[in-house]
Amino acid sequence: MAARFDDEFLAEVLAAKVLPRDVIAELSTLNERLGPQVQSHLSAAYVLLSSDPDEALRHALEARRIAPRLAIVREALGIAYYHAAQYGEAMKELRAARRISGRDDSLPLIADCERALGHPAKALEIARDAVGLDPDTQVEMRIVASGARMDMGQPEAAALTLQTKLLSSRRVSAASARIKYAYAEALLASGREDEAVLWFGRAAEADEDQVTDAADRLAEFEGVSFLNDPIDGVPLDDGDA
Repeated sequence: MAARFDDEFLAEVLAAKVLPRDVIAELSTLNERLGPQVQSHLSAAYVLLSSDPDEALRHALEARRIAPRLAIVREALGIAYYHAAQYGEAMKELRAARRISGRDDSLPLIADCERALGHPAKALEIARDAVGLDPDTQVEMRIVASGARMDMGQPEAAALTLQTKLLSSRRVSAASARIKYAYAEALLASGREDEAVLWFGRAAEADEDQVTDAADRLAEFEGVSFLNDPIDGVPLDDGDA
């Protein structure tokens, strides 16, 4: 029996054009009948991912049923499985997407699935073998590698993994906020609370889109003052990464 979906909701999310342009461009390879169907289900999955990951997964599965050979569909399903905490299935779909597309932008998420499955050493192996990643994907891979070091009880090594030009930049972006937040976490796990507080502050300043809870973490520490002096050889830089 075919799955039942809310047709009105699917029409709404399709009309809203919530998907990134590169995703829509890849879906344009489908014919006029299948294209809108897949786009509507991927749009629903995109909208529901945070609020209802199980329902997002249901839509992503339907998109795969319709277009199983499209890399973006398999990647979307992998992401949906990841958000539903089904990491083995997520890894399988993300690897399928990588085989189809030849792109490596899903490698950080594949490595993070290994972490979630209790294999931090495998996550580090993926990170070490990854070459030629674009700058944003490199940042994500460093964050995952740092998390793997944390899993292995190596917080100082986790902090070192994150010491890049972007970490010292004043750039306001999701990537900048995420790497500063991860650095703060590693410092905190190393017992360097004062430094961690400073970096939670820097993460909050970079986090215009609130992709982290840095501001909330900062609020947990009372009497915090923002400092501008160099910490651990990583002074803030006015230039871009």
